[in-house]
Amino acid sequence: MTNYGGKDYNNKAGATIKALREQKGLSQKNLIKHDVPTEQICSVRTLRRIEKGETTISLEILRKLLYALNVSEIEFADMLYGQDKYKFQNDFNEIWDLIFDEKYDKANDKLNTLKSKSYYDIDLPYVAQAMLLCKGILEKNTNTDYQKSYEVMHEALCKTLPSTPFKNGKISTEYISSHILTLNEYRIITVIANLLGHLDRKRFKIDILKATYTSLSNKEVDRELRKKLLPNVYYNLSNALIDERCYNDALNICIEALIFCKQYKLYKIYGEIIYNKAKSLLFLDDIVKATEIFRLSYNVFIAQGDDNKASFVKNTVLQKYNIRI
Repeated sequence: MTNYGGKDYNNKAGATIKALREQKGLSQKNLIKHDVPTEQICSVRTLRRIEKGETTISLEILRKLLYALNVSEIEFADMLYGQDKYKFQNDFNEIWDLIFDEKYDKANDKLNTLKSKSYYDIDLPYVAQAMLLCKGILEKNTNTDYQKSYEVMHEALCKTLPSTPFKNGKISTEYISSHILTLNEYRIITVIANLLGHLDRKRFKIDILKATYTSLSNKEVDRELRKKLLPNVYYNLSNALIDERCYNDALNICIEALIFCKQYKLYKIYGEIIYNKAKSLLFLDDIVKATEIFRLSYNVFIAQGDDNKASFVKNTVLQKYNIRI
């Protein structure tokens, strides 16, 4: 295994940087200037020593060089660690799955175990740590610093993408809409969208969710990935639209979502989407239809054996909207 800062690492990192530079047809002088002529990433002498393996590249310079070469840190780690790259991605995905299943203790144990593995020595655990932090703060915690978590998520997303999708400190929704993103990138963006809701930036949250929806609708996106992610995007987007009183838009999203879920037999959050459809109808003053759909969501939860959600629907509809189901 290649250890960060050791001679073997320096040689491999330097050779990889050099190979990437030559593939781009860049001279050492052009690389360090990137596209900002008045500033340099480092001196030509430093880059020459890095490429020869004579010095350990700092994380700051490494990130700037990788950005200039349009390569993410994860991709760079894959190049360095060869056969371990698949293990790295599997570990990363396992942490993600544990976090999104709300198994925080197991996710934290897994993360602590991975910290002892040398192919995480280039600060790569940062992304997984950011995920754990930000999913955790979505729990009702009055001491949470949502702004700080939002900033952490920005950096986490930067670390997984070859080029920074931000403009003036804001995520570029155009970038999200027009790119085929990975599972982890979609997950990060979803967490960021939830944080925006906590920060009362709901319109921006809607824009990001719409961009994610557009990206997932691309025919080139893997069908299994679309099936895994799109129901949650539908649900989160319908919630955000209802919060902003965009009831017609929310209703249309719910109708489309229910067709999609039924087509692929995806019933995990089927009841929740039906519930949002009922709320949209209610706020559009179609009380008769809303009552019928509220009752349907209640019956879905009963059929799924989820008595807690069924009870929530029944009690909330009665207390908030004075409707008996």
